[in-house]
Amino acid sequence: ATTTYLYSAENNLLIGNITQNKNVGIFVGSSTATTVDFSSGKTTFNKPIYSGNSEISTLFPYDVSKYRTIGTSTLERWYCSANINSTLNSATLSTNVLRFVPFIISNRTTVDRIGIEVAVSGSSASNARLGIYDVSGGTIPNNLVEDFGTVDISLAGAKSININRTLNAGLYYLVMVHNSAVAPQFRIIAAGQGNNILGSPSTLGTGIGNLITASYAYAVLPNNCSGLTLTVATTSAPAIYLRFSS
Repeated sequence: ATTTYLYSAENNLLIGNITQNKNVGIFVGSSTATTVDFSSGKTTFNKPIYSGNSEISTLFPYDVSKYRTIGTSTLERWYCSANINSTLNSATLSTNVLRFVPFIISNRTTVDRIGIEVAVSGSSASNARLGIYDVSGGTIPNNLVEDFGTVDISLAGAKSININRTLNAGLYYLVMVHNSAVAPQFRIIAAGQGNNILGSPSTLGTGIGNLITASYAYAVLPNNCSGLTLTVATTSAPAIYLRFSS
């Protein structure tokens, strides 16, 4: 019989000799296996796994992002990074600034729309460009996953782009940059309303990081962030929305 080993490598817990679309039995103190399903990049357990006397699933914090509405058949819902139960206001956001907003994906999923809301219109023929980046070093935006293109911000209203992007579980950054000569107002995630991904500086104080910014002359999005001067900001972040299709 072939033995499959469970082992650790740095911060990852790995199972050796595993290929996608295979089930693996894990034996924890008994002869009854807990099956792990690796199909489609997802991991599910058909029985509890225990750490000491506690079921592991109960040791993790409640993750609301697992329960986002899928598709449009019943209730169509769009999601931004706000981690609050209050009204999203609007604010002016200056031109030629990349604004990276952290967004958590808890399960492998597909998104079919990305959008923003323009509360007060920008100048004639102005646009905002939207995209998504992966991370390095735990929380730092790294490589461009996709530049989704532009939306017209010369008129107020909800603006969206049809997309088709499958994302594995992890932390990503949704990004926006615009070129309006007259600074428009966008629907925003105000300071203190976002997920606490970026923490506080070494001086501590009252400010909690809300987004990462970088000066950038409006253009297609850079392939990576290595040439950018990134700054953690406590100011308002654009509310960049995704709609989930699966």
